[in-house]
Amino acid sequence: MINSSEGKSDNKIIEKAIQILSKYPLCDSCLGRCFARLGYGLENKERGKAIKISLMMFLDEKIKDHKVVDLISIKSIMENLGPIAEKWYKLYLSSEFHTYPCYLCQNKIDEIKQDFFEKAFKLLSGLGTKSYVLGVELDENTKKKENEIIKEFALIYYESIKHEIKREVGKMLAERGYPPNMESPEVEIVYRISDRQVFIISKNIRTLYVYNRLNRNLPISSWFSKKGNEGLDSLLQKKIIFAFSEPTSIRVLAEYPIVIENEERDKIEIGGYNISKVMTIGKRELQVISSAKPSMRRYRVTVYSTSSLSEAARVYGNIYDLFIDVKSFSELKEKLSKLQSQYEIIILSIDLIDVKGRIKDIVGTYLKSF
Repeated sequence: MINSSEGKSDNKIIEKAIQILSKYPLCDSCLGRCFARLGYGLENKERGKAIKISLMMFLDEKIKDHKVVDLISIKSIMENLGPIAEKWYKLYLSSEFHTYPCYLCQNKIDEIKQDFFEKAFKLLSGLGTKSYVLGVELDENTKKKENEIIKEFALIYYESIKHEIKREVGKMLAERGYPPNMESPEVEIVYRISDRQVFIISKNIRTLYVYNRLNRNLPISSWFSKKGNEGLDSLLQKKIIFAFSEPTSIRVLAEYPIVIENEERDKIEIGGYNISKVMTIGKRELQVISSAKPSMRRYRVTVYSTSSLSEAARVYGNIYDLFIDVKSFSELKEKLSKLQSQYEIIILSIDLIDVKGRIKDIVGTYLKSF
């Protein structure tokens, strides 16, 4: 064993690698993946080999400085390092050097990458110009092992074996003229490790639209309808991924974004909704749009009042239009409540007529580019 604290390394990577390799044999790629977020620009195989060499040199120094009391105590580490440690092992130990298959991939990760590449390339050659992403389906045993080793050694810099395979095969395909499309793929090419089969899954296409709602009381989602089956999604027979919305009693005259799945029409008029196509979007655009909430909303509130409302626009007789800027509908309700306490007014209708903030800029930019 290594003699007390004198044998410990100040390098946390080496200390962690010693802990792992004391128990499990790992190939270069699988060891490197335990520290994948360290050493930007390195492949996991390079990272793992570098760690093994550093660990060997560290332990060899401790042996030569007589800080390793019993060489048998590090025998398992030597063997779990794999073929790279064979000559070093034989220098100190007379017993036969044994190598063991990688605990995670059984020394098959390079073979799997090459097989996936060849099968995916053949598929893509037949698919033509279809955009794609890669997927990997792990067997349950590998999933279990991977989760256990992450938890056992608190591997905060770990990269999943699935991610490494997808990334490396994606690079190989890109070099052959088929780069993956991470944002808006049409299909997913999945490699099932258990039987080395490749299959295709059609991906749902997400399209950004802008809408106006000219009628009242038809919600975007049927979830919010009284009967549970009356909503824009039911009328379209499509899944609505995201939408900015207002209470159903409010007409929406400003352009509000809505993202619909697997819809191709350029113009849609249905249930009082006027919907115009902007563009197909990916995950990144969806995140940008969904996070860009209006900083200000302008509502037109039409009221009946026997009192003279100096700040309102008279429409006809005792009917007035109030134009109110607020950050949210709840703030509008508070303002209207105060007005009703001051004046005898009856609210006839509320319309959203404009929005301000990033969402307006984003929609405007997309519309111009389209």
